[in-house]
Amino acid sequence: MGEFEFIQRFCTDLGVKGDSVVLGVGDDAAIVDVPADQDLLVSTDTMNVNQHFYANADPCDLAHKLIHTNVSDIAAMGGQAKWATVALSLSEMQPEWLEQFSSGLNQQATKLGLAIIGGDTTKGPLSMSLTIMGTVRKGQGLLRSGAQPNDIICVTGQLGGAAAGLRVIQFIRTAAKGSSDKATNGFSDTTATDDQSWINQLDKNSIDQLVACLNRPQAQHAIGSSLADYASSCIDISDGLAGDLHHILRASRVNASLDWEAIPTHTALSLAASLGDDRIKQLALYGGEDYQLAFTISASRLDEWQRINPELAPQVTKVGRVGSRLSEHKSAQQPLNKVKLTLERDDTSVELDPYAYQHF
Repeated sequence: MGEFEFIQRFCTDLGVKGDSVVLGVGDDAAIVDVPADQDLLVSTDTMNVNQHFYANADPCDLAHKLIHTNVSDIAAMGGQAKWATVALSLSEMQPEWLEQFSSGLNQQATKLGLAIIGGDTTKGPLSMSLTIMGTVRKGQGLLRSGAQPNDIICVTGQLGGAAAGLRVIQFIRTAAKGSSDKATNGFSDTTATDDQSWINQLDKNSIDQLVACLNRPQAQHAIGSSLADYASSCIDISDGLAGDLHHILRASRVNASLDWEAIPTHTALSLAASLGDDRIKQLALYGGEDYQLAFTISASRLDEWQRINPELAPQVTKVGRVGSRLSEHKSAQQPLNKVKLTLERDDTSVELDPYAYQHF
């Protein structure tokens, strides 16, 4: 199978075309119609074998994650995802694998109202990239730099599930091989003894839920687009709550605090008694790959948003508050550009390390 047959067979008519697609797959470039009152949002993510996923990963899972992690970026900007292009690097053409991957793309793109408008393939180690495009009302895109003192910090959904799911997968692989297995996704390897006790406390349904958090994250697109007129800043939680919040604090030049008890963790982890609350919260703060949203918003705007969006409001949790703005002048107490994110727990306050995952 050649490149052109691949594109014709697996990249044509994927997702929801809609009136905004003037020209899709088949020419040198696609043509889309961006309304004059909208700004165009563009983002790209790449997933590489043995870095972001194992070689035997399910192609439908890969397609799901590729789309949702990208849609999450658009949601974090307060926008609506509209169009995407996909690039694949493959060691060889495998029609059955490609059929499943293409089917997964089509299913999720259709679910999210997204049109796949182009594709490319080349020979090499398994890798996939998706460039996503969306729109937001002109001038209304949510930036990381908009957080204001006294804003409330909120998150969507539950945190820590994806990091726990990765540890479950690593434990299962290690147990199957009878030897240590190198971790992926930036997490340190863990020993079978370290994880065996708490994983054995989980039932099959809980294990399946945690693994799904990692392999099939759900982009919070409805909440993200609804926040454009209300939130002051937003980011998707791809590298852990602590690290991603630091991005907002640095861009906005503010300090902030989090409430230990308020941080929502995945319900399945409540069964893992031997894991302990400290380690569960660590997964939420530093685990990453949850693809939930963290945003800042004034108290009055949050009340208004909750009133207008009663179906979305239960999915949002208040976890902290934005503090003071950084001084424009360096001081002994707080060097220039050094923001502080503190964790409030049992009448004590501890400064959190950013610790966001870095590829290099």
